[in-house]
Amino acid sequence: PAAQTSLYRTLLCFTCPPGWRTTPASQEHCASADLRPVAGAAVGAGRRPRARGAAPAGQAGGGMWESALNELIWFALGVLLVRALLFLGVISPRSSDAGLLDLQFLRRREASEERDAARRVACKALCAAASAGQTNAVLEAWDDLKHDGVLPLDALQDSAHALAALAPDRLCSDLVAYFVAHRLAVPQASTMDSLFEAVEEAGRPGLAADLAAAIGGHFSAVPAAPGARA
Repeated sequence: PAAQTSLYRTLLCFTCPPGWRTTPASQEHCASADLRPVAGAAVGAGRRPRARGAAPAGQAGGGMWESALNELIWFALGVLLVRALLFLGVISPRSSDAGLLDLQFLRRREASEERDAARRVACKALCAAASAGQTNAVLEAWDDLKHDGVLPLDALQDSAHALAALAPDRLCSDLVAYFVAHRLAVPQASTMDSLFEAVEEAGRPGLAADLAAAIGGHFSAVPAAPGARA
């Protein structure tokens, strides 16, 4: 409209330098200025232009649901593919969760560490009882620990001493069963010498030869008892 054109022409004049507004050239410039593009831009300034190719709101919502449905379908196909590979034996069930945190393994490891700690405490208590002359307590500790694993050499020596002193009929059978059950504890020369010394200190020198013969029937290269060496 004419009123809008006049207003825009006045605004355009205010944007000119101060000395330029009062000159004839400036008035001629303002009169001949083509304000149609500016007016068109101003008239449309109150409306947000829609991007080229933009879809209406309803169509945009439908595209979002379609995209979510496509992702759900691909996820289901992936699950079915993994199930098929497991059924055919291409992958093992263990390999499918190899990267996940195995809580059961952590619990088993913690339980094993607790048992090892308790076993170390029990072995120290056995040696302390032997130092205090409590042979009965040593024999009871031996009965509790002999099946759980390999004993330290000092605990094994104290146990042999207690067996020779209180249960000489069990000395050979218990020690042979111990060495057979724990193949990693194959008796070495130093181990056997310690056991023979413990048996002799218990006042049973004749049992040393019996122990050497009993263990020699299950293991090779077992040293003979001190009495047999002579």
